[in-house]
Amino acid sequence: MDSSSSSSAAESSTTAGATTSPLLLGALISIDSKVSGHSSRVFFVASLVHLSASVFVDALTAEGKVVNLLIAFVWVWAAATSASRVLLGRHFVVDVFAGALLGILEGIFAFNFLKIEKFV
Repeated sequence: MDSSSSSSAAESSTTAGATTSPLLLGALISIDSKVSGHSSRVFFVASLVHLSASVFVDALTAEGKVVNLLIAFVWVWAAATSASRVLLGRHFVVDVFAGALLGILEGIFAFNFLKIEKFV
């Protein structure tokens, strides 16, 4: 009777550890793991803005400093949003990393597909 209760306690602590603490190395991959849509979207926007920097310089008729500040802000926003998904326990680190990579690839694809040259 003692061995069965100790084994069920060990199983419940393992399950609880995988779902409540995504920052632990052992909890990086889970059955409930899915790519972070938030990370994908914000890194898509950040990469598209970064690649379109010359268009923003022409459109804003401003110095490159303003555009560089905008680009830095967008990348910080993307990193902060992605970090919040992990810190809030909504995603694992691998989920957020995969979402970020997917978003960057989508941004590169969209930039090349749209061939953004200037605002009309």
